[in-house]
Amino acid sequence: MNQAQFMKKGDCMIQVLSRHGDMYSLKVDEQKLIGDQPVIDTYKVSFDLVVHECHCECNLFGSKATLCCHMLLTFSYFQVNEVPKCYISSRWSKNVRRKHTYIKSSHDVNCSDESNNIFRGLRSHFFNVAQEFVSDIEDASILHLSIEDALIKLYGHRASKLQSSVPNRQSSNPPESQRAINVDRLLSPPQVSTKGRPSNRRLGADLDKPIKNTTRRFFS
Repeated sequence: MNQAQFMKKGDCMIQVLSRHGDMYSLKVDEQKLIGDQPVIDTYKVSFDLVVHECHCECNLFGSKATLCCHMLLTFSYFQVNEVPKCYISSRWSKNVRRKHTYIKSSHDVNCSDESNNIFRGLRSHFFNVAQEFVSDIEDASILHLSIEDALIKLYGHRASKLQSSVPNRQSSNPPESQRAINVDRLLSPPQVSTKGRPSNRRLGADLDKPIKNTTRRFFS
């Protein structure tokens, strides 16, 4: 998408309308071909020379997080050679963290079919609702509040499920006293006397001391 918008810069002409301090107001004329007839659409663009913030009334970035050709042309006009960080969406970053991916793979189709079906159903439902009430600000506000209320209820339901599962796990463990007895039994086994002749009663042990005394007197 960004590559297509970058190529469409060649179909645009930019002109500065006004300037107030570091803020510029511009217009971008984009030439389009509808059928065999060329058509020119004009878009208003605002640009901050200090922080390099740009806004276009086509609102392509606001809806799809994609820089439009009008904004790209504005950056080129003011010699901004790098895309400002505020326009680099985290979802396009290689370091983005995702809780779960719903892209089907040949390795995990069997284990993810159920979650994929649930996700597709919810996504279709959310999209249809948003599409129905997107044209009215009051309707959209009510929808936002309803989603927030639903989130609160869902988090509460999840917390209650976790709390109810804790007693079940605790009941499956033995009592503290019983566990202490078991540990004592494991750590303190009864001592068993070893078999065989004691190490200090080997054959000839009684003769070692006289022999050593005789040898000491002979060489002294």
